[in-house]
Amino acid sequence: MVDIQDPTIYNGIQITFLCYRRALRMNKLPQTATVADLRNNHLSVVARLENGPVVITSRGKIVAVVLSPEYWDKIVTDLDEQDDLIQVLQAELDIATGQQKMRRLSPEEIAEWSGERVLA
Repeated sequence: MVDIQDPTIYNGIQITFLCYRRALRMNKLPQTATVADLRNNHLSVVARLENGPVVITSRGKIVAVVLSPEYWDKIVTDLDEQDDLIQVLQAELDIATGQQKMRRLSPEEIAEWSGERVLA
C-alpha cells in the first residue's frame, strides 16, 4: 500500500499525491446559497467566502460558484504548476524514449524563451 504522506521522487522532482489530497478536501459539503439569498443578503454570502467557494442555486440547480480572489489565484497558481510539471515530465519522457535530444541553450535563447533581456 502506498503511504500518501510520503512524496515520490521522480528524477529529482517531488510528486505528492495532490489528486488524492484534493479529492479528500472536495468531499466536504460545499457552502450553498440561493439566488434569492444573494440578491437579498449579498454581504452574508460574500462573508462566507472566507470559508471557501459558495455554490449558488436557483430552483435546486447550480447556476454559479462564487470564489474569493485569493481562492481563484490559488487555483490558477496550482494549475500553472501542474502544467509546468506535466511539460517537464513530457520532456523527460521524450528524451528517455529518444523522441527528443537534449541540447544546451545559449543565454540569448534562454532570454528569448523567457522574455527577458540578456545582460552582457
